[in-house]
Amino acid sequence: MGLFLLPHALIHALLDSSTKDVNEIRQEILTVMEDVNKESVHDASDFSQICAQAIFSALDHLTHWTFRQIRKAALAAKNKKEKDDCMESTALPVVNHEDVSNFLKSIPQDILANASYKCRANARALMHFETFARNNPDDLQRNLRFLQEIYVALDEPDGVAGVAAVSDDRNSFNKQVLEFESIGNLRDASACYECAIQLEPNELNHHKGLLQCLMGLGQLSTALAHVNGVISQQETWVSALNTYRVEASWRLANWDCLQDYLGYVELYRHYWFSLALFYLVKNEHFIASVSSDQDSNDWNVGLGRLLLNARDRNHEEFGKQLKIVRKGLMESFSASIMESGSLQQGYDSLVRLHMLHEVEDCVRLFLGISISNFRKIDEQVLLTNWNSRLQITQHSFKIREPLLNLRRVLLGFGNSSQQLKEQQGSCWLLSAKEARKAGYIQTAFSSLLNPCSFNLSGYHIEKAKLLWKQGGCSQALKCLKDAFSDKNIRINEGGMIDWGDKDGSFPSEEKVGHAKALLLVARWTEDTSHSNSHAVLKQYKNITEIRNQWELGHFYLAKYYDRFMKYVPDNKPARMLEFIPHVIKHYALSLQFGNKFIYESMPRLLTLWLDIGSKFSVNRVKSIDKTFLAVLSDVNKIISDSIEKLPPYKFFTAFSQLISRICHPNASIFDILEKIIAKLMVEYPQQSIWLMAAVSKSSYSVRRSRCHEIFAKAKSNCAELEKFINDATCLFDRLLDVCNMPVSRNCTTISLSENCRSLVRLTNDPSFSAIICPLQSSMTAILSSKIDSQTGPFPDNLPTIVRFKDKIDVLMSLQKPKKIVIRGSDGKEYMMMCKPKDDLRKDSRLMEFNSLINKAVVPLNEECGILEWVNNTAGLRHILLQLYKEKGILCTGRELKNLDANADKYGYQSRLAYARTVAVMSVVGYVLGLGDRHGENILFDSTSGDAVHVDFSCLFNKGKTFDCPEVVPFRLTHNMIDAMGPTGYEGIYRRACEVTMRVMRNQCDPLMTVLKTFVHDPLVEWGKIRRNDSNRDHAEITNELALKIVKDVEDRLKGNTSKSKGPALSVEGQVHELVKEATDVNNLSQMYIGWAAYM
Repeated sequence: MGLFLLPHALIHALLDSSTKDVNEIRQEILTVMEDVNKESVHDASDFSQICAQAIFSALDHLTHWTFRQIRKAALAAKNKKEKDDCMESTALPVVNHEDVSNFLKSIPQDILANASYKCRANARALMHFETFARNNPDDLQRNLRFLQEIYVALDEPDGVAGVAAVSDDRNSFNKQVLEFESIGNLRDASACYECAIQLEPNELNHHKGLLQCLMGLGQLSTALAHVNGVISQQETWVSALNTYRVEASWRLANWDCLQDYLGYVELYRHYWFSLALFYLVKNEHFIASVSSDQDSNDWNVGLGRLLLNARDRNHEEFGKQLKIVRKGLMESFSASIMESGSLQQGYDSLVRLHMLHEVEDCVRLFLGISISNFRKIDEQVLLTNWNSRLQITQHSFKIREPLLNLRRVLLGFGNSSQQLKEQQGSCWLLSAKEARKAGYIQTAFSSLLNPCSFNLSGYHIEKAKLLWKQGGCSQALKCLKDAFSDKNIRINEGGMIDWGDKDGSFPSEEKVGHAKALLLVARWTEDTSHSNSHAVLKQYKNITEIRNQWELGHFYLAKYYDRFMKYVPDNKPARMLEFIPHVIKHYALSLQFGNKFIYESMPRLLTLWLDIGSKFSVNRVKSIDKTFLAVLSDVNKIISDSIEKLPPYKFFTAFSQLISRICHPNASIFDILEKIIAKLMVEYPQQSIWLMAAVSKSSYSVRRSRCHEIFAKAKSNCAELEKFINDATCLFDRLLDVCNMPVSRNCTTISLSENCRSLVRLTNDPSFSAIICPLQSSMTAILSSKIDSQTGPFPDNLPTIVRFKDKIDVLMSLQKPKKIVIRGSDGKEYMMMCKPKDDLRKDSRLMEFNSLINKAVVPLNEECGILEWVNNTAGLRHILLQLYKEKGILCTGRELKNLDANADKYGYQSRLAYARTVAVMSVVGYVLGLGDRHGENILFDSTSGDAVHVDFSCLFNKGKTFDCPEVVPFRLTHNMIDAMGPTGYEGIYRRACEVTMRVMRNQCDPLMTVLKTFVHDPLVEWGKIRRNDSNRDHAEITNELALKIVKDVEDRLKGNTSKSKGPALSVEGQVHELVKEATDVNNLSQMYIGWAAYM
């Protein structure tokens, strides 16, 4: 109750009290903060944390209250202006907020940042530090180390790298060692600490840092020896370093040493109790009580006592200690949950509670110690539960490693069965895997030294992956080949692996592991060109023979055949035809056995199948006519078989590619294509009909007639579709009427019942079919990871259209789009935008290309369409103008160019989301030539901080053709950079750009498949087309401009740009050049004034 009332009482006190009282309140707050700042780093006591969190909550309330008063004042001023015609004022009551605002400004932000950091409120610490840095820019360089420490605590290596990039003193020991630690380079970090110890042997923090590195590397004996050596010279450091000895001892299962080191803790507890008695006489017992609990509340000490009592089978003491440790964790967790968005802050405590539960389970099973009346479990149930519990933890090495360390010790309490020994080895192997994935290469190497004696099937694979990541290509291959030397598997003369007996000399589970290893060998041999192509091809074939129902084996074999085919010269079409059936066959088989590569396998399979009929039927060569017909027959049979074997949703993932080729000139291919689309319409009529809307209304007669043929086919397969398709077609016509409805220049709203009565009558008809609202959540297929899953790709009970709201808002942009509201069958209202005179196929394809679907885009024809309205968003321009207004610097035009305004401050997670989504769209936008990124086309989600781009009409470098050509690759103006924090575009933004570019390069083929649909379904603005056949009524479109645009996009993806003559740029080089161009003042000064480069 006190915590709830404190903020409200504080507001009234600040508004009604004298200056003296306000100063006393400020001093009391600063006293609490300074008390917390006296504690060790991240070691504030629970009571201090609770006090500090109470202050933080109160300050947050004051801040929000102040913002609300500012908004009310602005609204009151507006109402006052407009109330001349009204008798009564509707202005909201406004309280003078200046006193509260001045009070907030008087509290030093650096003190708040330090206190937040000590309380483990790292996101809050970052917020306060950034405010401090903004108000004191000259002090930024001096405090960069603290900023780096915050990013380390947040486990954000990109932020650490950003600090290093903007630092003037990049050779500083502290900054270097923090950077090494953040990226997992603990061996170099320990070398730095050892050097520092030589220079400053009496600096305790250097020894702590070295010990943390040694513990992280798994060098526990070395850490133990170092602690003992230091304590022998500096006895006063026992309380500070004893926790490292205790942790090293229980992880080594060195129980005798553990007992001795815990004895030191007991000795110091007696000392503190004596000291407490002394202070009690002086009425200063509070100070002593806090200090006396410091060691007893230490996690490692408490856990060490718990394990020691368990090992000694001391039931009573184990129960007492378990309650003490659990109580201490709950107190810490209680302090952390007072913070807004506290899950991450309290996650360490949650993981430790998780660990205590596993300790309790193990000692009950292995040692017979039972604290509570839980059901009994056996070894198998325990291990199954452990696997499940590990999966629900965060995918972070720093989170999972302590859990795995404890499990290895707990398994030592067991009966030394083979199953438990293997589980111990598996824990080591899992530690190595998690460390490798997190980039902790040296830790992974140390972890791999332990499971080699357990004879685990995955050991050699993990070791080889680690060697490969370190750059040891030959060693990685040798490691895998050596692994089979004792398993009746021989290595042939070409250096490739052959199975001694493929018919069953090995258990099935062992063959699974062997197949994985062989696939790695084949892929790495291909990447490094260690063997000739025929040997590699043979290896891929062997894998599919050993494990013939494995998606990865067939996928990589198909990909290798595909790569072979690309090297066949164009003047040898017969040779190319030999490969096509093999590629299509194995892509089809990979789709049959999994979904992991569906977005690569399905588009490529369809492209090869559709192109073979188009290419060879047009450029017919008499000498290969028979070969072509035979290959076409084989390929058509593979596709026909796939229609029967594959679930329909797999074809649905490539729906846009299918409908772009419905004018295919080859009759046999069109028959199969028609069958696929008709089947999809029967299986998923609600989604398919919306995706067919634009084709059914196409201005190209052949496309339109082919679409109606498919409709007829679907109706013949399912008679119930007759009325559904007719109603949907009528709905599309009415929506087109709304899009094209003329409105006067100053019109802001229109009535649906007055201007489009036919749409109202259609939806009011009781017999009107149930048609889903075209929402992103309803149109996107959800793929199951299990092939035999009976779950459909779309949720059940999707909302359908009941009626449209009568009021239609007309937006004030040039084309006058209309905002309509659909009332769904679930009772909710869904906003959509009807947009005329804009080819929304561009928007739809960009969503597919980016695989970042945050709204539904449904083209109704080549010039109109509807878009799902994205809620909780505001435009960049609107946000900045509002901030300018609040700061009293709202100007227009050129005056703004000389102003420097600050963007809004988001929370840490929102800041990350903002920087990363801006980075993703920067790179994707550059690759696709996306322009016109003015302030109204970039929105921000107020719930998450995500950047949401709208209006993709200016694609494929169209901006360069404007009267005032666009010369920047994407929008990265000073306000957007400022919102990324003190490091600007360095660190998080730059790394996200590099990751995005790298992923897009790696996935170049499937991404280009999405764009190549424009070749056969070109945009209206691209002008003239040519047809592949003399018969114009049955021609498939091929647009030359589309071919050039696709080629330009592919060049940008590969790092080839018009400005970089010579070799292609690396990912890092390309991102560096793009950022330099986007932030160049000379480029920004050339942008059109409406683009607002000054914002």
